[in-house]
Amino acid sequence: MSLRPKSICCYAGCQRTIDKPAYCDAHQRIMDAKEKNRKNNHRSEFTKLYNWEWRKYRDRYVKEHPLCIHCLKQDKLTPTQEVDHIVPHLGDKDLFWDEKNLQALCKPCHSTKTAKEDGGFANRARLSTKE
Repeated sequence: MSLRPKSICCYAGCQRTIDKPAYCDAHQRIMDAKEKNRKNNHRSEFTKLYNWEWRKYRDRYVKEHPLCIHCLKQDKLTPTQEVDHIVPHLGDKDLFWDEKNLQALCKPCHSTKTAKEDGGFANRARLSTKE
């Protein structure tokens, strides 16, 4: 018999009590499946493009374009933190490496642009329907 008080399942909206702080059996299976899917998709063709070669290219691009172009349009001087693909490349290598398709952005501007484009960050389900 455990002396520890029971916990509530960590899954949003679930009120089942469990012995350890985690998920109930039903929700643990769901979370395990999500984790397995995340690991399987982690190195998809889409993400393989972001390798050492990209990081080297990105660093050079940031040196050449040190200020966020969206902020510059508002007369603000904000350092570049992200190199953004203007048109989402969706795994297309030619579009990925096309320098005319890149822009220097700060994190807030990049986050705003990404959220407007796909409703969130790396929303693969919506992006993959465009292919």
